Amino acid sequence: MNKPYFILLTLLLSLLAAAALPAQEAVTVHTFDQVTLRRGGGQLQGLLIGYVYGGEATIKTKDGRTVTVPYEQIKRVTLRRPRGPADELPDGLPVEPTELAWRHEISVMLGFVREDLDGSSAAARTIGFGGAYHLIRQFGGWGAGLGGGYELLHATRRERLLSATALLERQFGHGRLRPALRLRAGVGLPVVTQDRVSVQDRRTGLLLHPSLGLELRPPAGNWGAVTADIGYRLVNTGYTLVDEGNRRIDRDLNYRRLTLSLATRF
Repeated sequence: MNKPYFILLTLLLSLLAAAALPAQEAVTVHTFDQVTLRRGGGQLQGLLIGYVYGGEATIKTKDGRTVTVPYEQIKRVTLRRPRGPADELPDGLPVEPTELAWRHEISVMLGFVREDLDGSSAAARTIGFGGAYHLIRQFGGWGAGLGGGYELLHATRRERLLSATALLERQFGHGRLRPALRLRAGVGLPVVTQDRVSVQDRRTGLLLHPSLGLELRPPAGNWGAVTADIGYRLVNTGYTLVDEGNRRIDRDLNYRRLTLSLATRF
């Protein structure tokens, strides 16, 4: 090969190799573990050396610092791909978990009650059902939210309840299946329709619903969680009926229902 062509080929190969170096460096950057922070906090890149799903994360950054991030500041944890054989991971570390600060909950309820019949020693069992929506804010293992619902209390009497409630929840554990204590509390307003009588003086009353439940969270990257709970739903309100003879009948709604609830959160 002529010497000028050899020199030109050598320069060309050197330029190609130099152009390839930045691309290789960029790929290396993306193979670091990443902890994405909330509220514009940016990202921390390095080697994740300690993490519990639902807890704090400890990462050794590229510049040699060791940083521990509280759970409340974590938006997302992403593991690098692929990992080297020398890397040691905490047990049970999930892949790309995402914690939502705000979650929507849509629930359905089924309630059972033993009701004393007027003027008799007999009793009857009635069933009620309804639905509700809550917007919930997560604070670690705690959750709090506001919402409302609409439910059928008594089909024969056409008694229904419109409610506005607050929800307080305490979850336990960091796995996908988490037990929880829940309290829904608020106010209810009866919604009643009766034939040949008028409904007057609807009274706003107290609503309490303590319960014990479970939440099943999805695998990382999937959509939605499922919750189920059982508890007692206590309603204390009432209204007044006026019949065709202008007689007034006061009706007190004091329901204590064993209630099953099923919900999805997203």
